[in-house]
Amino acid sequence: MQKNYKYDIALSFATEDLSIAESIYQELKSLEIECYYYPEQNNLGKDLLEESWRVYREESLIVLMIVSEHYVRKKWSDLERQIAQTTQRDDHSYILPLRLDQTSVEGLSSNIIYLEWNNDPKEVATQVAQAIIKSKLNALHQSEEQKAANETPLSTGDTAQIETGDVTNSIFVGISKHSTITQNGSKGK
Repeated sequence: MQKNYKYDIALSFATEDLSIAESIYQELKSLEIECYYYPEQNNLGKDLLEESWRVYREESLIVLMIVSEHYVRKKWSDLERQIAQTTQRDDHSYILPLRLDQTSVEGLSSNIIYLEWNNDPKEVATQVAQAIIKSKLNALHQSEEQKAANETPLSTGDTAQIETGDVTNSIFVGISKHSTITQNGSKGK
């Protein structure tokens, strides 16, 4: 079943990279993408650990990890990274890393393809939007396949329970050359 997320994307970044994150956030907003962007949230009085866990693990389709030398050293971005890395999405890539410099991130495979920062927030926003669309299409396709798999056709000799209002009827499926369906012992021709 396809899950509806509160946010299409959550931005994870160090405060030293706020101006870059802000420029990307503005471009994503212009594309009408639902973003979790910490500076825009009213977190006064909230438990930031619980809030981070909820947002990065449960409420966001994708996380844009803005990776820099500052990112790997900061407490909160490290926490967001750990939450993102423990989150599994079966139908799409969950972490989109954007590399501001050549810093490695603990736990991220060197085989992951990073977005490269070229001082163009519009380019990043466009690539993120494409990833979001692809993720949503994959989830929809997976949901359709699951729905089709649950609608298994009946074969001769099968019995199915069909609920009609308050009554449950048993149907025995018997197909022959001259009958279509046998229901409760009576043949149809």
